[in-house]
Amino acid sequence: TGESGSGKTTLLNTITLMDNYDEGDIIFNDKSTADFTDKEIKEFRREYVSFVFQEYNLFQSLTPLSNLIIALRNRGYKHKEALEIAKRRLTECGLESRMHERVARLSGGERQRVVIARALAINSPVIAFDEPTGNLDSKTSEEIVNLIDKIKANHLIIFVTHEYDLIKDLATRHITMKDGHVEKDEILREKYLSEESKEST
Repeated sequence: TGESGSGKTTLLNTITLMDNYDEGDIIFNDKSTADFTDKEIKEFRREYVSFVFQEYNLFQSLTPLSNLIIALRNRGYKHKEALEIAKRRLTECGLESRMHERVARLSGGERQRVVIARALAINSPVIAFDEPTGNLDSKTSEEIVNLIDKIKANHLIIFVTHEYDLIKDLATRHITMKDGHVEKDEILREKYLSEESKEST
């Protein structure tokens, strides 16, 4: 969290290797990312990270279903499997009745749900949210947070926001940014684990 211009998005982009870093190190799966090649960086972002932005980054003229199928097909899924996964994830995100509607006709909250469904469909371990509720009203923002509550156990959620009160009950760690630096870094509680995750650790 932090005020506009404090460095929140820069930190998020650095953690997810969207931006380069020249001090310190980022360790992923016990391996330094400092010497990752361009190919390794692209592979890391493709295989491990999904992004949820204010701008949605969806094909507006296509349906939510088509948007998810395209994302899955780009990752090598055959059409039939991509279709099944896309339908399941859209239904889980409350879009069962809207999956055949053009994205341009959806509300902001519905579009954000499509983006979250896409992230779940490609099953990235890390989901990075950059001010996902910035353009939404308070009721819709709460609905998005409730959806995040349902998925948090099986993913690492990195959530950038200037509305900390919105997410504080779900947060396990709170990093406060100011003037491009970490002002405060607090561990709030043990990370959430699903029963399945607990059994595998």
